Amino acid sequence: MIKSPPRFRILLTQLIAAQACYYMIVSIDLTLTGLVGMSLASVPALMTLPLSLIVVIGTVCSFIAGHAAARFGYRPVMVAGALTVVVGGTVSAIAVASHSFSLFCVGTALTGGYRAVGGFLRFVASEYAPPTKRERALALVMYGGIIAAALGPFAAVVAAKAAEQPYLGSCILIAILGIVALVLAATMPPATGRDREAHNSAIRIRERIGNPTFQQAVLVLAGSGLVMTLVMASGPLANDHAGHGSAVGAAMIQWHLVGMFAPSALSALLRLFRIQSVDT
Repeated sequence: MIKSPPRFRILLTQLIAAQACYYMIVSIDLTLTGLVGMSLASVPALMTLPLSLIVVIGTVCSFIAGHAAARFGYRPVMVAGALTVVVGGTVSAIAVASHSFSLFCVGTALTGGYRAVGGFLRFVASEYAPPTKRERALALVMYGGIIAAALGPFAAVVAAKAAEQPYLGSCILIAILGIVALVLAATMPPATGRDREAHNSAIRIRERIGNPTFQQAVLVLAGSGLVMTLVMASGPLANDHAGHGSAVGAAMIQWHLVGMFAPSALSALLRLFRIQSVDT
């Protein structure tokens, strides 16, 4: 579906802002969840459980969100995801205020549900962008991650020190960002709502499990996710044990996010160059 350029520019601005909110929430989780778990867990072996729940629940919910988006469209799924992070941030704040590790695990699990919908922002951009500007639109949406890299980790540290109770402000900030994401999602057009794409049958994993390309993609995704999770779970904790300040830990997460998103513009340009070369 193609919208007029002025309308699409407004939508693109919304998508970039929503992507920035999404990855700011992710960066806050990466920067402080392990540290909060360390301060609340009664057993050291459990300190990374809250962060693990974010990853596990986000992975499980991605299957649910994908099927729901195919049936109902992206907008209601993104709204539901934003609601989970608002509730998750609020529950996490209550948990920190009451020193409840189990309640904090509930809050991070709810926050993990929001992880499943962040990728839909790119799909909305792809559907509404004019065909000649689709790759550039995808790259611009990914720039929201660079905005999050610049603001998110240090916003987490500042918010953590804003309240008398350590880390309470960071959990409240997650809920506030969730509210912003909720407003942005609710005002987006109903992409893939009731048209042909909404009625396409979902891909069944059992039908693709024997495909070597599918197997390779799953292994690459699992391996990269494992490495990233190990680095991000242990990094802030190792930084704390080494006696470095929270600003150093925030910078570590910041450069991780920059490495994730800075090449997006280059990859889009390379893809566009490849398409033009094939056409000629």
